[in-house]
Amino acid sequence: MNFLSTNKLGAISLVFGPTLAFVMFLIQPGGLLLDPAPLSDPAGLVGAWQANAAMVKITAGLIMLGLALMAFGMYEVHVAHRGSRGDGLNMAGLALISVGVIAWMAVQSLAVTMASTFPSQAAAVQGDALSSPWSAIYIIRISLLLSGGVAVSLGLLLFALSVLIDSRGTVFNMLTWLAALAGLVGVIGWTVAIFESGLLDSASSVGRGMYVIYVVWLITLGIRLAKEEEREEG
Repeated sequence: MNFLSTNKLGAISLVFGPTLAFVMFLIQPGGLLLDPAPLSDPAGLVGAWQANAAMVKITAGLIMLGLALMAFGMYEVHVAHRGSRGDGLNMAGLALISVGVIAWMAVQSLAVTMASTFPSQAAAVQGDALSSPWSAIYIIRISLLLSGGVAVSLGLLLFALSVLIDSRGTVFNMLTWLAALAGLVGVIGWTVAIFESGLLDSASSVGRGMYVIYVVWLITLGIRLAKEEEREEG
């Protein structure tokens, strides 16, 4: 068995990449577990980041690594099934996912910047967030987060549909249908957050919540990719 083959590395990336990004997101300051703050509260977010600057830098770096591994793994799934019946949807989904991953990487980079640059300005945020020196960075960051969410969710929806067209096996198909449904719900959630600022926190939470389903499905997809190579070698 060639553990350095692109298929094998892609399978490993699909198992560990999304999982790493998800775990780091959970423990990133300003997120769900450590000093949580809603997206609509820039003062709370900046305060959490600057109070835990080292943790922000570590988790942001690992989130970016996890997202990169996820994108690479999905690309290897596309390569392994190039020319299949779902190839068009597969490529379209991969392109959207790539755009979304790049946007989310920029989001993490901006969080690092806001956690480590001009720490004395944190107090200014507590007064009027939109008139602070952080306002432009905050607006850019949240714009990239929301647009990246739409791109990743729509990409995963198309990618899952392409896998359904080309797959066999009832258990895996059920998980893939669930992933496709999660992608649809994610698109709706992130889109609502873009068009209705009053629902920013709740709608984005719906979009983020779908990532749990994505992680489970991508892990099974990675295991399936590894088994496909083993069958070819056998």
